[in-house]
Amino acid sequence: MDRAAREGWALIVLDLGLDTTTLMGRFTANLFANIAELERGMIAERTSAALQAAKAQGKRLGVGNRVLDPQLLQRIVNMHQAGEGLTAIANRLNDEGVPTSRGGSKWWPSTVKGALESDRLDREAAALRARHVS
Repeated sequence: MDRAAREGWALIVLDLGLDTTTLMGRFTANLFANIAELERGMIAERTSAALQAAKAQGKRLGVGNRVLDPQLLQRIVNMHQAGEGLTAIANRLNDEGVPTSRGGSKWWPSTVKGALESDRLDREAAALRARHVS
């Protein structure tokens, strides 16, 4: 609302009949915006309290790092270097019933891409470490 006023444009919400060029329209729009901000804040407070309570009870939060079997990762890299596309690799792994790092049964091209990206990052990190050691 403030931005609209600063920049000289109006917000008209047709399905609510709001027109911010009128006093009542601006009031109603601001009221809705304030209610939405309040709700966002309440959600944030509840989420924070729940996470703190879980942490206090010793519960592990998050999923942690998932590590792909190094041999499987090397196989994926080899298939990709041999010219196989992401979809072809995913289909082959699915056909063979190879589980994902999460233990799932379905590989997607994006999952294969993530594995390849992980391998690339690992190689880059190893190269940086080697440079700093020598």
